[in-house]
Amino acid sequence: MSTDPTSSNFDPLKALYTETKKKSAEVKVYDNVATFEAKLKRQDTKGKDDTVKKEPKKSKSFSQNKKLIEEAEKRDLSKLKEMMEIRKKMDAAKNEEQGEEAELKVMERKSKLPKNVFTSMKALQLGPMSLLNQLVEKRQRCHVYTRNFVGLRGVLVGFIVAFDRFMNLAMVDIDDTFRTAPLGKVKDHQKPLSVSQLRHALEALKLENKRAADTRGKHRATTGVTVVQKSTSSSNISQNSKALKINRIRGKGKPLEVFHGGSPQLYQRHLRQMYVRGDIIVLITPDS
Repeated sequence: MSTDPTSSNFDPLKALYTETKKKSAEVKVYDNVATFEAKLKRQDTKGKDDTVKKEPKKSKSFSQNKKLIEEAEKRDLSKLKEMMEIRKKMDAAKNEEQGEEAELKVMERKSKLPKNVFTSMKALQLGPMSLLNQLVEKRQRCHVYTRNFVGLRGVLVGFIVAFDRFMNLAMVDIDDTFRTAPLGKVKDHQKPLSVSQLRHALEALKLENKRAADTRGKHRATTGVTVVQKSTSSSNISQNSKALKINRIRGKGKPLEVFHGGSPQLYQRHLRQMYVRGDIIVLITPDS
């Protein structure tokens, strides 16, 4: 029939417009086609009723229950009891181990040192950072050569109190000998600064500081900037120390000498504390 949905000749329009004897209230409406097809399959396999009626369980008689109790009493349950006791002991031991592990973890958390710069310094005692660690522990004075975008900037002579794995330094009691960054076209014809020039300038400044300390009776310590003028000869250190003239500039003033080319002009200042970035450090040597 064309109105039978199970047949291959099913006509949906004819099925919709044909009058049926069944009332609309008796027709069950499905959400989608899949549930309708599943319903048809169940009707083919089980019949018209969807649910399979289950037989109610028959209650056992008193004599049957008595027989089951007697059989259970005759069974040997000693092995089962032993296994249950062993299992209880194993569970108790496992709980104790877990409790001890939890206590150890809590103790480790409490005993852990806080992470800071000083704990990271201890972790860097071996390897290339061992020199910095020795300088910090021995409180030895050192020379830190720095650079800028042109080349060698200057040298910092002082004490390192802290460092990290990126070679960032915290220094105290620093004598900074440096040159200012050249502006404009000066950098094209300015002579590059060398380590030997900085060493000669440092030694000359040591002699000047010693002479000033002998005359004044105390060490010179100033936060101002001093201009170190160029020497005429560089044959030996004593001649350089005589030729060097140190003029102190107080406050924010212009240098006494304007640079127009040749070797760069050096400046010197004393700082109590200083932070040095690791990316500008060229060389670190202990003070001999």
